Amino acid sequence: MDSDLNFGSHIKFINKSAFYHLKNMTRIRDFMSNKDLEKLGHAFVSSRLDYCNGLFSGLSKKAVRKIQMIQNAAARVRTKTKKAEHNTPILKSLYWLPVCQRIDFKVSLLVHKSLDGAGPKYISHLLMQYEASRPLRSVLVYSLFLKLVLTW
Repeated sequence: MDSDLNFGSHIKFINKSAFYHLKNMTRIRDFMSNKDLEKLGHAFVSSRLDYCNGLFSGLSKKAVRKIQMIQNAAARVRTKTKKAEHNTPILKSLYWLPVCQRIDFKVSLLVHKSLDGAGPKYISHLLMQYEASRPLRSVLVYSLFLKLVLTW
């Protein structure tokens, strides 16, 4: 994390590392089965994209676009398609969510697990169900609020 709190150096490291591995994967992909290529892609690229991606929630579009470029390149390597082809059908054929949706899914899953009791205790203690003081039309909506924690 940088002094600006925008994860610029972390994203730059992810880009550098992922594109290095993708370049090596393109060199050997003709000699590998599709299943082995998938395993390599998950081991070297997807794991780097998913590591701490819950922290990427609220990042600028520019930063998310840089991460999305990695995922698009990984999908092209995996499916052996050209750079000129559109990425959305490729991602759908691989059943991959775009990066911004992966980030939202990770955060939603963490909140769901915390409310279910399977998540980290330090998060589940901060989440409370919102209860209105009077009957509202939005009573069927499950709303949450965060407890304020003062650290002195």
